[in-house]
Amino acid sequence: MVNLYGGHFPLHDFIRAEKAVAHDRGVTHHDTSNSGRRWRRLIKRERDYEKNHRRAMEIVAELINGEILRPGGKAPRGNVYLHCGGGMHRSGMVFGILRRCINGDPIAQIEADYRRHTACTADDRPSGYEPLNMRFIREFDCTLLGAQTEG
Repeated sequence: MVNLYGGHFPLHDFIRAEKAVAHDRGVTHHDTSNSGRRWRRLIKRERDYEKNHRRAMEIVAELINGEILRPGGKAPRGNVYLHCGGGMHRSGMVFGILRRCINGDPIAQIEADYRRHTACTADDRPSGYEPLNMRFIREFDCTLLGAQTEG
């Protein structure tokens, strides 16, 4: 179980409960909310993207290699549950990177799926689509990951 949440929503009680449930069931749990490794903040604004995208890629690669592909230094047993606070930005980006770099999925399909998930709108809520997120997925250096394919 990997919690990518690192935002401002008051989810601390939820995260504590999640950790307890994971522990009780013998599930590996990694929580990035207190790690200080805020990779998304590094690339959230256009003016910061160019100078910070490589560092953000290194942080995400460390997370994917150490907590998704090899939690505790071993191949994962069973399923991997990956989430953030809203399920579209951090988790969508990491999942898009996994699809591109590990599964070898075509970038056009990844972008269509990502856009469909984040670009929905309602009268009272704006879209969650952020072009820099998709750019990060597209430009992510797959050689940083332990197992990769061309994407």
